[in-house]
Amino acid sequence: MEIASQTLYRGVGFLKVIDKLKVPINWTGNNYCAGTDEINGLILATHKTYNGVKAEFEAVLKSHIKSSVENGDYIPYYIQESDFEIEYEMVKIDYFSEN
Repeated sequence: MEIASQTLYRGVGFLKVIDKLKVPINWTGNNYCAGTDEINGLILATHKTYNGVKAEFEAVLKSHIKSSVENGDYIPYYIQESDFEIEYEMVKIDYFSEN
């Protein structure tokens, strides 16, 4: 079924094969924030700790995928089954730099 879906949706701009989901994490001054727009819209999570934001992001991601499927959005089976790796990257933002 997945091969049939891939064939049917080949060339559709919003689809892309994800084997590693890259998720930047930023420190906002009060919280960590993690987010991506790679899977059917924007997914964001915040938390006071680095490990907490990763756990929160994964919970929000799972909920987002479930809701997308329930709403009839096409989400590849491998994403529904979380058959990909999440790679977190801390991004340094200098809020006080003069530009």
